[in-house]
Amino acid sequence: MRDCSQYWRALALMCLIWTASSVNAYAQLGALVSPGRLNKAHASLEGISNCSKCHEQGRKVTAQKCLTCHTAVADRIAKKMGVHKSVTTECATCHADHGGVDGEMRPFDQKAFDHAGVAGFPLTGKHAPLALQCAACHKERSFLTLTTSTCGSCHKDVHQGKFGANCVSCHSTTVAFKDFSGQFDHSKAAFQLVGAHRAVACASCHVNNAFKGVKFAACTDCHRDPHRQAYGATCTSCHTSDSWRTQKIDHTRTAFPLVGLHTSVACASCHKQAAMKVKPKADTCASCHVDVHRGNFKQDCKACHSESGFSKAPFDHSKTMF
Repeated sequence: MRDCSQYWRALALMCLIWTASSVNAYAQLGALVSPGRLNKAHASLEGISNCSKCHEQGRKVTAQKCLTCHTAVADRIAKKMGVHKSVTTECATCHADHGGVDGEMRPFDQKAFDHAGVAGFPLTGKHAPLALQCAACHKERSFLTLTTSTCGSCHKDVHQGKFGANCVSCHSTTVAFKDFSGQFDHSKAAFQLVGAHRAVACASCHVNNAFKGVKFAACTDCHRDPHRQAYGATCTSCHTSDSWRTQKIDHTRTAFPLVGLHTSVACASCHKQAAMKVKPKADTCASCHVDVHRGNFKQDCKACHSESGFSKAPFDHSKTMF
């Protein structure tokens, strides 16, 4: 018992001598008392004079002391979010320091980590291979610096904010950004792609990757008008989005309205060539129809016949000599 007390007296005397001698001796005393070097993240707390910043007097490290500095973690614990949402123990239970400058203070199994359930951000599609490469996204030491609500936390916004911060409204994790062309759901846009427009390359309309401000109110905003506005600016009155080769036209807008049996005649029967290049003659019936009377009647066919049919024509005999 006597030998033990002498040992402690000698140790105390040595401590006093080192403390009084120099600052270097004071540091040596800290190294003697400390169980090991602090992690590099806590390097600024190295030294015996800083012990009370983490250790309470007569007690070990407490969560209250830790969370005084780690306010972001304290906030997530309070909100029951992330990996700390169910924490009930002291911080030092998982995060033990004094394990050396490069000691691991955040031990966890990357393979078993539930990124969707814990972080609230599922790693799907092109993100899946990153599950075992935390540093690929988490460039800083803290895992709390990234915001999962915006893609801009990791990806550069090539649209420069023109479409807002919600990239998932157009993009998905299944296709890389560089391969996205042609994958966009155009039903979400103001201009719906129907008919032949579905096969058009994006760059044909979106020149220089301009995705906003593209004019589309009229067909002529994109298409050249071969008729030189002779038929107005509303191309859809004759054409459909399936093809410029239209099968319908409002003939009432032409010099020859279709009535009677003319309404059922195929376009090609009269329009032997492109209608916009060659205008068929229509001033007399003989322009299209064979004169079965071989010129015996000088007047036009419509003097006796109507568009309802040549046969059983309601002939007006009062126009004859008998």
